[in-house]
Amino acid sequence: MACQVAKLERTDGQLISEIFENELLYLDYDGKITKEKNFASCITAIVSGREIIAAKIYMDGMVFTGRVMLMNGMAFAIDGLNIEFRIIYGQSGTIPSEIVLDEFNGYRLTKQRLGSGSFGEVTLAWYKDRQVACKIVRPKVQYRAFVKGRPVFFWPSERKRQRIESAQKIMREVQTLAGLKHRNINCIDNWFVVDNQVLCIFLDLCMGGNLRSYLKSKPGARMVEEEVRCIMYQVLSGLQHIHMQDVSHRDLKPENILLKAPGEYPHVQIADFGLARPRSYQETFTICGTYTYLPPEGIRAATDRKAYITSHADCWSAGLIMFILFTGEHPFDKVISDASGQNPSKALVRYKILYTNPYFQPNIWTSDPAKDLLLGLLNRDREKRTTAATALKHQWIDKASNDVYLATSSSSPALTREYGSDDGSMMLVDL
Repeated sequence: MACQVAKLERTDGQLISEIFENELLYLDYDGKITKEKNFASCITAIVSGREIIAAKIYMDGMVFTGRVMLMNGMAFAIDGLNIEFRIIYGQSGTIPSEIVLDEFNGYRLTKQRLGSGSFGEVTLAWYKDRQVACKIVRPKVQYRAFVKGRPVFFWPSERKRQRIESAQKIMREVQTLAGLKHRNINCIDNWFVVDNQVLCIFLDLCMGGNLRSYLKSKPGARMVEEEVRCIMYQVLSGLQHIHMQDVSHRDLKPENILLKAPGEYPHVQIADFGLARPRSYQETFTICGTYTYLPPEGIRAATDRKAYITSHADCWSAGLIMFILFTGEHPFDKVISDASGQNPSKALVRYKILYTNPYFQPNIWTSDPAKDLLLGLLNRDREKRTTAATALKHQWIDKASNDVYLATSSSSPALTREYGSDDGSMMLVDL
């Protein structure tokens, strides 16, 4: 896989940074450079086609790690860093073979781990000249069971059968989610089953972390109204698409919303569909997800065995996210931000969700339309609760005003964002 190794210079002629292949190509995988330059401000990057695919920018002690785009021979850091660079020269290079772990139909799996969880791990991968994330799922296997308090171990043939059945179940879930193609959904690019045991799922690569981490970086851990509107428009757009495909997410929360790149007014994607359910319009008794994000009918289902509809639950969760973005705290679980670090009991959270209303601080909730939308999403009557489709038509967050808003965002004054309809890729366009 060929890349271009370049030398970049700021447009004001200051602080040239030379890029060398051995240092540079490992930046994207190890997150560090062998011989860092001691400049107050410089950039190192891998250039592939029109896009710098890995970059580390040093500015007055601040480190910005993310993706940078090229346009008309100029390089721009995405989302809010308005420093321009130009390419002085370039030469071809290749990705070292020792960092490639495996290859599946053109997808190159690398050794660089991006994260891990109960499902398995996420690593960096390549497809042609672009980066993707690979979620590696290893089916759960029960090695033993307890009969009358004594462990009974399964034979290898039984463990193999469990692996195959578990992989087949995961595959059915993946096939359900593969149809969810939308710019605000962390879409499945492709998937492969290895030896009937390991599932490799290739997804859009998001470099900006999750919404919870981004919120914590804000002053007071809350956002201004304009940025909340920008993010909620995207969340509701993705949620509407999910529900139109008769799928429900069932675990919508800030931790499961990813930023495509660092910066203000970010492009966000709904992620982590491990608990997603098809036929979302049908009632279910199965309770899953995060307890503090369950709607009242979900809380009752957990204790009283009453069925609920999961798509309605997603809309309640969207309302909670909106409240958290405005205030920095959960309306029914405020102790999570308390300095004591003590978590409230489930009984207290249950009572608040079922019987109390969120408190609107006058100095924060200055917009009546915003409060009106929030109260619609947090309506305890699921039949009267605002849906994602209805929310997008609300006066506070209608599509037409947000299209203009996104294009004229002050964080990127010379650029507007367009999203490809086929692959969800981002392009920068000169206004």
